[in-house]
Amino acid sequence: KSNAAIKIEKIRTLQTNAFTTPVIGQKKLILIKHAHKLNKAASNALLKLLEEPPAHLYFLLVAENKTWLPQTILSRCQLWQIHAQKVNNNAQVITEELTPLTLVEALEALQAQKITQQDLVVRLKKIELAELLSLFYRATAAMIKFHFAYHTSHQNGLPVIANRYDPEFLFTQMDKINAIIIYIKQSIVLNQTLVLEEVLFDYLKGG
Repeated sequence: KSNAAIKIEKIRTLQTNAFTTPVIGQKKLILIKHAHKLNKAASNALLKLLEEPPAHLYFLLVAENKTWLPQTILSRCQLWQIHAQKVNNNAQVITEELTPLTLVEALEALQAQKITQQDLVVRLKKIELAELLSLFYRATAAMIKFHFAYHTSHQNGLPVIANRYDPEFLFTQMDKINAIIIYIKQSIVLNQTLVLEEVLFDYLKGG
């Protein structure tokens, strides 16, 4: 699952596969999607592979934010920045598959008192905390981009909510969310309800 943490068992399986020679061709590529979801034990196990990889092996790690990866892993990688795809602008306020845009729309509904904070917390709690914070981070980044690089192709709902927030608040909020994500990466247990209530309160207060 894309929203699940990558645990050490997955890396152990990968280690076994890594040292088998390629069946076709002379090289082998291992793709790790959502590499930012590696837990601490999995990151340490992967680091050993990255330090002394087999000659035939290449790794491709995909992450939403490089700061969510340990510096020890980053130092052994070549970094490429790829822009995210545009989000479908037909999404509803809360859908089964939450996206940064639908989260922005949910914040707009909260500001407009079309939905209560308690109701929104109940709905959002169904999503793993790390995944949810990642969505908040990306949604906030989208609002910052609106302030500095607005284009007519931006979704209709974005300007309304983005204009409620000062860019300084948005940058501060991104830093705060990023710090919480790093805590989670360090296997520090956090109360999801309290974290979510605090994050939502910040958006309400900031607007």
